[in-house]
Amino acid sequence: MRTLLTLLALLSLVPVHAQGLTLEEAADQAMKSNGRIQAAKLDYEAARLDVTVAAAAFFPSVTPRYTHVEQRSNGVNGDDSFDDLSLGANWLLLDSGQRAYALAGAKDLREAAKYGSKDTIRQILFSVITQFHEVLRAQELLRVAEAQLARADQTLSVTTTQVEVGDAAKKEILQAEADKANAVVSSLSATNAVNTFKAALKASIGWPAKEDLPDLVPPEPPTISEPPTLEETIDEGIKNRPDLAAARSQLHAQRYSVLLAKQRAGLDWELSADYSQGFGWDHDESKSLQFVVTYPLFDGGALRALAKEAELGYEASQALYEQQVRDARSEIESAYLVWTQDRRILDASDLALKAAQENFNAASESQSLGAGTIIEVTAAQLALVTAETNRVQALYDYLISEMELKLVTGAPLPGEGE
Repeated sequence: MRTLLTLLALLSLVPVHAQGLTLEEAADQAMKSNGRIQAAKLDYEAARLDVTVAAAAFFPSVTPRYTHVEQRSNGVNGDDSFDDLSLGANWLLLDSGQRAYALAGAKDLREAAKYGSKDTIRQILFSVITQFHEVLRAQELLRVAEAQLARADQTLSVTTTQVEVGDAAKKEILQAEADKANAVVSSLSATNAVNTFKAALKASIGWPAKEDLPDLVPPEPPTISEPPTLEETIDEGIKNRPDLAAARSQLHAQRYSVLLAKQRAGLDWELSADYSQGFGWDHDESKSLQFVVTYPLFDGGALRALAKEAELGYEASQALYEQQVRDARSEIESAYLVWTQDRRILDASDLALKAAQENFNAASESQSLGAGTIIEVTAAQLALVTAETNRVQALYDYLISEMELKLVTGAPLPGEGE
């Protein structure tokens, strides 16, 4: 029993990512540690507090006040000291609508901040997702380069043997050696790419700088189903994109700013109540009810100009929003077409890889039997490397374009949650 408990305790010390880091886990890590994501969340919390400030205008304010006075004088009365305690309250009971406009605008700005924060988080998550796939792509290309190096080494060995027994010209060794040298260069370049993309991913997800990333878990093979139509995709994107939702909320808030500016340029009124009570040497009690009406009879046209300025700013924002919608439609259409094209490229790359593998196998077998030449093997190997590379590129191009389509249409991304 003690051995079992010891074993369980040791297992509990195994890192969470001992089996590899999945895309969902990388996105979750970014949500917890990425500084720009944390800043976006805090910006939204600040906007929520602005609503509290605007709503407070509808409630009374109560302010206790304590005063301690020390007086020193050379006159007849000499030194003196006293304490004073009082309580003051003020309540704006009614007004011409300024508080309501301010509160409604603050609520809309809170919604704009919420959607703006969501859009920022989605952009960063998409960057993390892209970097995750780029690491996997680089690792797959490294595997292709290493396989190319192994084949080049094998071809050099076979060619050397054939030259030694007189079945091939000595010059064919030079071609085989050049192929191997090129394969070494490709392998080193691919290794550098892996390290570079890993460093970028670590920074984006907030991984400890002195710790190595766990092995990344490749995604499941993509399930390619019939896509929705382009118009359906655009309609969903316009409805769900958080950047457009943020722009709509900002537009609503700006409309209240226009109403508030117009109110200030016209007849304004308010009804307020005041109360004060002294508890120290002064026990006076004061109550008042005030009704105030103001009208800017003459101010050089300043308030009316400000109201017009606010209205023109609102109209400008409307025009910008309409253009933003057009830009979003174009962005969605572009992402949709790239995604559907990547689907076809991925299918074609599968067929090309299968054909290139069979061709290389046949050329290698012919050379080993003395019926083929190094030129034929080199050409077949080049075709195979090209097909393998194209297959890797097509797979990760498709996976990234699929995520980009989700991004531009407002569909949930890995790690985003609700």
